[in-house]
Amino acid sequence: MYSLVFYSHSDYSDAWAPMFGQTDKYFDDSYKKYLFVNKGEYDIPSGWIAIEYDDDLPYQQRVVSCLEKLDKEERVVFHHEDMFLLNSPDFDKMTEIEQMINSEKAHFIKLCKATYRPQEFYLERGSDIFQCPRDLAFAIQPTMCKVKDLLTIYQHTPGSNIWEFESNSNFICAQNNMVCCFVNQEGEKRIGMFHWESFTYPYVATAIVKGEWNTEGYAAELATIFEKYSIDPSIRGVNA
Repeated sequence: MYSLVFYSHSDYSDAWAPMFGQTDKYFDDSYKKYLFVNKGEYDIPSGWIAIEYDDDLPYQQRVVSCLEKLDKEERVVFHHEDMFLLNSPDFDKMTEIEQMINSEKAHFIKLCKATYRPQEFYLERGSDIFQCPRDLAFAIQPTMCKVKDLLTIYQHTPGSNIWEFESNSNFICAQNNMVCCFVNQEGEKRIGMFHWESFTYPYVATAIVKGEWNTEGYAAELATIFEKYSIDPSIRGVNA
């Protein structure tokens, strides 16, 4: 069974309530749930495992130091904290994806379609599962993979910020002959400039943009989340 991994920092702890709550709503305690977080004292819900990193490390090494504590063959869905669920996943499709990852027919499967060239067609590697474009082979979006492959990306990809890291990771994927895919079910609508909604894993992509709540992209959805989890969005600010 795959596990759920969320990378975060205490600076984003205002997003933890929906992160914890929405994950626990749809995934019971049979799933392992990890939070990668800087060292400190935090109120972590029962059933979650906090793995701490050194705040002085650069981003890539923070993630590496946490991943090294997991089983290298473990299948994980890797997120950041503001990529929480809005509705129930398609668990049958998630099982299909895990089987592809487990058999190494694919090394990374993003749980939504993303491309800079929406008019292009992509090789279908499985039912509703397509080869990623080369310039978006890997991205920091909910993605299923094995720990060992995620370690390869984070150990070898340079970049002084997340945008540089994502861009540089394409070369590392190619260098290691990694098969990188995305899931795109029929009827999913394009949202934003470069990605689509996901019936497989209906999540916010992403809830925080440039330090502010992404009410421009997810006004209705985040309004519901703010009310449900008693979040005052004015504290962080909104980008609408």
